[in-house]
Amino acid sequence: MNVQQKTKVSLGLLVGGQSTRFGSEKYRAYLNGIPMVQHVYRAAVDLVDEILVSVGSEEKNIGLPYDYAVLDEIAGAGPLEGIRACLSRASNEWLLIMACDLPFITTGTLAKLIQLAREPNKIIMCRSKDGQTQPLCGCYHRSLVPFLETALKEERFGVYRFIDSVSNVVELEVPSDELRNINHPDDLS
Repeated sequence: MNVQQKTKVSLGLLVGGQSTRFGSEKYRAYLNGIPMVQHVYRAAVDLVDEILVSVGSEEKNIGLPYDYAVLDEIAGAGPLEGIRACLSRASNEWLLIMACDLPFITTGTLAKLIQLAREPNKIIMCRSKDGQTQPLCGCYHRSLVPFLETALKEERFGVYRFIDSVSNVVELEVPSDELRNINHPDDLS
């Protein structure tokens, strides 16, 4: 009997961003009466074995249970540092990275993403039907840590630029509305 073993995955929840376009901390913003971060958390929580929260440069109380708060070691490096910090700390080979401003993502989509998390893939990220990729909704393999460290040391902080340098990137096509992110308070309406 051939039983497929479930991939163990950690969640890296990104809540430490500057939120400059939004004007205040996005994860606290309410959508349909619930903080935005809670929408993302609920979509992922039953699929992962461990939850890490990338809080940026200072501790935050996000109002949700999690295993570890992860601080950036490199200030101002953006989400690439959050990915590196969580991936370095994760107890699993794979990290599901989720930005807190993607409240429309579904558990079903995340389950499909995790199903693709296996060798030789290194990054599995979502792509909308209209071609928009979303690297902050994806699975990253632990083998990327040294490459992330090099990119950060060389001050190459762009996530897309990093992804372009990686082989074995897989894109999962998902409904466009699931990848709608919130960048401005008006996006909540």
